[in-house]
Amino acid sequence: IITLLALLSDSTFAASLPVVETSVQDGNVVLSLTNNEAVNLNCHYSVSWFVNTLNFRKEFGNISLAANSASAVSFKNDIYDHITHVRTKVTCE
Repeated sequence: IITLLALLSDSTFAASLPVVETSVQDGNVVLSLTNNEAVNLNCHYSVSWFVNTLNFRKEFGNISLAANSASAVSFKNDIYDHITHVRTKVTCE
């Protein structure tokens, strides 16, 4: 069991992760990724949220981050929408 845990922990930290920030600006959900490492990253993201409590939205895609760079993706909503329960998942290779 200890060997298995060691393998799992090694694989968990094998890939570098960017700094991930999700915010709501002027009604839009904005996902920002910053790669502070000296390696390029290929990332897959999934962002979900509720609009006006009853409508569920989910967006997903891929972002390639060059070494020491940043990127952002914005998902448009109406400026008067009430955005809640924003969830973000990012995995990178």
